[in-house]
Parts: sequence; C-alpha cells; structure tokens
Amino acid sequence: MAPTTRKCPIPPPFPSYLFLSSSPNLILVQRLDHGLCTAFEKLPTYTSIGPHAFSNFSSTFLPRLRPRLASALAPTNLTDTDILNLLDLCPFVTISDSATGVPFCALFAKHEWRDYDYLQTLSKFYSYGPGNPLGPTQGVGFVNELIARLTNQPVKDATSVNHTLDAYNSSTFPLMDKGLYVD
Repeated sequence: MAPTTRKCPIPPPFPSYLFLSSSPNLILVQRLDHGLCTAFEKLPTYTSIGPHAFSNFSSTFLPRLRPRLASALAPTNLTDTDILNLLDLCPFVTISDSATGVPFCALFAKHEWRDYDYLQTLSKFYSYGPGNPLGPTQGVGFVNELIARLTNQPVKDATSVNHTLDAYNSSTFPLMDKGLYVD
C-alpha cells in the first residue's frame, strides 16, 4: 500500500511537519531538521562548544547559590543540577499558577536571575548561534525552500533541506505559483 500524506495543522511559530502514513504506522518527518547536517550533530568540534560554555559558567554561578538555598530549603542536599532545575521550573510554574505566585522563585535574587539568563544565552549562542561555526548555517535550508516557492522552482541545494519531501514531488512540495503557502 502506498503511503498517504496529510498536513498536520501546527500554528506558527512551530515547525511545519508532514505526516506520512502507511496504515496503521505513522511516521513524523520534520521539513527542516537541523539533524540533516551531520557535522553539526555529530562532530565533537561543533557539538561540544555550547555544553562547554554552559558548564564553564554554571560551575562558577551555581555553587555560589547552594549554601543559601540549602539552608532555606533544609533539610535538602541540593546539587548544581537541582538548582538549575529549580531555575528552569520557576517560569513554567509561575505561568501555570500566577494567581498565588511561586514561593520558591523568590529564593533567587535579581542578580541570580541575570546570571541564569546569561547561562542560557551562552548555551544558545555557542550551540546554535554565531558562537558555533555551523550555527548560523542552520537556516539555509529554510531560505532555500522559501526561494524555491518565491521563484516557482524546485529546491536546488545541497544543505539541510529534507529532500525526501521536496525533491520534485508536487504532493509534498507543491509549486503552483500561489501568493501564500501554509505548510
């Protein structure tokens, strides 16, 4: 039985997905998966930059919080990972329970939230942004698909585009000279 295709209506800013279904199995394929760039995903030269920057700063930032938090949350034995998890959890809990507030979030001072923000920024900058030599290239596939749509031509590139979806296949990558594409 030939696979059938159907679009999954996922609103922006989430990535566009295409479901390829061969009943009863369902396969999820992401159109612009950065995993298609194997150097970015697998070579330690590129994969270790972000985690290295993250661990360097977190090793100076998180241990300073431990004594104060341990006394405030006694009798706990907090690790750096526990502290980071509390910081990560706070915004989500605040949003879900904004009426009552989140008492443990107040344990962190304003300068500690700035350090946390810097820690997250370092991780993103060196993992996916300009701090990683391959970071800025991750959007090239999207741009090439956009150019193909705007020029009504098949995608012509050898970068991070998932060619199983757009390689001259009008059912998965239609080129009909439309003013608006939603996929």
